Amino acid sequence: MKQISKKDAERMLQALKNNEKKTMEKLKKEKLKKARKSKSEKDW
Repeated sequence: MKQISKKDAERMLQALKNNEKKTMEKLKKEKLKKARKSKSEKDW
């Protein structure tokens, strides 16, 4: 296994954190969309 520098490790960690944030926001948006849909369906 290849050694990675501390800088590279930190960069990877940062990328993972950013990825997680994006994923969480995406999930939140999808939840909101679904919630809106089900509400509008009930309002007929």
